[in-house]
Amino acid sequence: MRLTAPLGGLSGNGAAAPPQTQRWGPGHPNPGTEQTCDQNNLQPSRKTGNPHRSLVQQRGLTINVARAHTMRMKEQATHRVRGLLSLLALATFASAQSPCGVVVQSGFGGPSAPVGTIYATATIDPDGVGPLPANLVVGGNFGPANIALWDVTAQTWSSLGAGLADSVRVLATMPNGDVVAGVTSFPTSNVVTDLLRFDGTQWSSLVSSIGGSANALHALPNGDLLVGGDFTSINGVTAAGLARWDGTAWAEFAGGVDGSFPNVNKFGVMANGDLIVAGRFTSAGGVAANNIATFDGTVFSPLGSGLENNGALVSAPNVTGLITMANGDLFACGMFQTAGGLAANSVAMWNGNNWSAMGAGLGGASIYSGVATSATQLPNGDIVVGGGYPWPGVAFEGRVDRWDGSSWQPQGTTMGQIVYTVAMTSESLAVGGIGGNGLWQITSTCPAATVSLGAACPSSGGANELTASSLPWTGSTFEMNATGLPSLSLLAIDGGLAPLGPLSLTSIGLQAAPPGCLLHIAPTYYEFALTTTGEHSFQWVIPNNPLFAGLDVYWQIVAFEVDPALQLLETTSTNALKLTIGSM
Repeated sequence: MRLTAPLGGLSGNGAAAPPQTQRWGPGHPNPGTEQTCDQNNLQPSRKTGNPHRSLVQQRGLTINVARAHTMRMKEQATHRVRGLLSLLALATFASAQSPCGVVVQSGFGGPSAPVGTIYATATIDPDGVGPLPANLVVGGNFGPANIALWDVTAQTWSSLGAGLADSVRVLATMPNGDVVAGVTSFPTSNVVTDLLRFDGTQWSSLVSSIGGSANALHALPNGDLLVGGDFTSINGVTAAGLARWDGTAWAEFAGGVDGSFPNVNKFGVMANGDLIVAGRFTSAGGVAANNIATFDGTVFSPLGSGLENNGALVSAPNVTGLITMANGDLFACGMFQTAGGLAANSVAMWNGNNWSAMGAGLGGASIYSGVATSATQLPNGDIVVGGGYPWPGVAFEGRVDRWDGSSWQPQGTTMGQIVYTVAMTSESLAVGGIGGNGLWQITSTCPAATVSLGAACPSSGGANELTASSLPWTGSTFEMNATGLPSLSLLAIDGGLAPLGPLSLTSIGLQAAPPGCLLHIAPTYYEFALTTTGEHSFQWVIPNNPLFAGLDVYWQIVAFEVDPALQLLETTSTNALKLTIGSM
């Protein structure tokens, strides 16, 4: 959207609002026109012209915005592209697309991938809020290191430090990027007997003794570490399955859990920030709760009547996977047959008030029917669950299933004897378990990709660089980050469906543009933002429709640097990004 008012004379203090202009672009009944609506008399008129060229007048830059609106745009972190580009793309592209599928590959990332049993996964973001994707850490029983890191950018495997001599059963990433691993000195045992922390250089132990097993780890925002399990003490401190490490000392946490062979297997966080504790117990902090509870910082609360077995299960119920959904609902999986008293085999959803089943579920009424061990989400928010179930006519096998909104669908072929962990990287789904190589990679036949076009144009703020912080998957929110911009500048954020030229900015009528500053795309959509920091983040919500898979979309930013009086000083541009939309 454009709003017209000279930068040097923006209306304000009760003055009449300037006309507001919407560029319709291709796809509108009158492509290439702008419809101007005077906010005072609401009488439309039409005009035509280059969207960039119309920004520049004889004595400086003009923009379509009232002062109050301009001030609201300052420091705004994100803008979403609305429906025009999406509708245009679907109309012009979707009819040519083929259905997308998945490919299951034994091993992950080539011949150097770990081979053995994979029990746990975690992710590490190498540059925090920067553009690099999170890397994958896998732990298990594989020689000689038992723990390895997959660098998504470099596409290489490496050990974390000198590795670990003992088998890794559980992993967590701390806020500062350190990795904590729970290990056992008995490769065939589930009992975690030590906790070690990797600081980027070396490993060090956090405990001298555990009176039982530590089966779950959770990093708190302040850097403290929560540990759950079936232990009765940790480092000599009495603790009933829940303990907290503050960087200096261990302490019991919130009264712990109780029941017949109580055990905490999973932590999570509700949408409101409350802690979730799940596993096998009948009370938490002295409050009756069947195998799952939330903690608000003061007391535990049950989630309805919880998750239980139906009497046919030969083992106690257990919760092993949690996902907090975007709408605030909570997904749980594990070994259970009822949720809130309703039949729900191994998977269930909590909406804040009640539990509900998810189709026929996974597994059945007996432990011999299988177990869901772990869960994660695909880029579009779909749930995938790993576990072990008998396939019709075959032996007990590991597999991954996907919830399509009404039923569960197996993803690819069987994977070993049982799947212990699933994790989504920016590019594919990693699956770890027992059997085969112990590690599998599920990729899409419609992969997502980003490519930079052209060079960043220099400005007073540095090099105007546009980078992507994720891959463009259908149903996801794609984010771009611009850095090195002039500290005070109006940004024209351009989106299009085709590359251009490139053309020099001066050749399209933009003033004060240095040589070498180029336009690389043919804009279909554009909107404006004002930065006072030399940086800007921009989000695009990609429709959750696989028909968009394979579509190329182009983005670029043109920066109009202004002085404090809002007069044009220089016009520069970023490199462009070519996005190929993928669908998992």
